[in-house]
Amino acid sequence: MSLCLTITSYHKITPGQCAEKSMNQGSMAIGRSSENDWVLPDPERLVSSQHCVIQYKDGRYYLTDNSTNGVELVNAGIRLRRGNSEPLQDGELIRIGDYEIQARIDFNVQAVDRQPFAGDSPNSFEALMGAVASPPAPTPMIAPQFHGASSMETLPDLFDFLSPTAVPPPTVADHVPSEQHDFRPPAPVAVPVAEPPAVPGSVIPEDWDLLGDAPAPLAPVAPPPAPPPAPVSAPPPV
Repeated sequence: MSLCLTITSYHKITPGQCAEKSMNQGSMAIGRSSENDWVLPDPERLVSSQHCVIQYKDGRYYLTDNSTNGVELVNAGIRLRRGNSEPLQDGELIRIGDYEIQARIDFNVQAVDRQPFAGDSPNSFEALMGAVASPPAPTPMIAPQFHGASSMETLPDLFDFLSPTAVPPPTVADHVPSEQHDFRPPAPVAVPVAEPPAVPGSVIPEDWDLLGDAPAPLAPVAPPPAPPPAPVSAPPPV
């Protein structure tokens, strides 16, 4: 986890001064001298040459006082003297002379613990033995609906471009009412096709010449025969 220190109040802060300092574990010396990790200029000399040291230990940050005038933890209500140490809390306000410094601890940035075989060559004996000793990864379970799938349905064929694409027919839902389960539609009956009417022989042919000779005269029609005379009946006897 990282620690961020920010100056929040100082009545004689100089332009260009570093107003914020961060650290991730390790240690940081704070004071007036230029040999410190964080230099706090102080013409009034209320800040000692090395006023305090902040050090990361056992998962916490500790502040150790090395000054003459002491260090005050305002929120905790503690005033340290030379040689005393106190753990820092997130949001703590540190008073060093006329400086007020706020401490912010980011617990999301954790130190990375060295994993087994981390940094070793992948070809080393220890790395190979670690890979052998590690349990095999569990086989993922396959959903029941995929048990019946064949390899031809799941893997593309390298020669698909040579054969037509097989498209399965669409699935038709069966929602027939119960009273129509035994219903069968009638078989279709072939409808006879009507033949065109015969063309009579008196139709004028296509190659007939309108300007040709007149048609031959029709033969005379014989008159119908006269009906026979009616028979004369004999007079009745007297």
